[in-house]
Amino acid sequence: MTLAVVLFCASAAMAKDIRTAVFKVAQMKCENCVRKINNNIRFEKGLKDFHTDLKTKTVTITYDADKTKCGKVEKRFPKVPL
Repeated sequence: MTLAVVLFCASAAMAKDIRTAVFKVAQMKCENCVRKINNNIRFEKGLKDFHTDLKTKTVTITYDADKTKCGKVEKRFPKVPL
């Protein structure tokens, strides 16, 4: 019984804080903009997955909140001239 409690506590401590965020990127106007965004956020520590949608001008990210923050990822969006 004690072993079961120890195993439960150990697995709870290893749980990750995985979150999803959607960013509206108004300056994203073309495939080149999408490519720049993808290249800039691809290597962010803690980023699990991302999807860039030119039609809706959004970037959806899934990340580990223990390793990175939304604002840190958002800073990787390049400033594209309008």
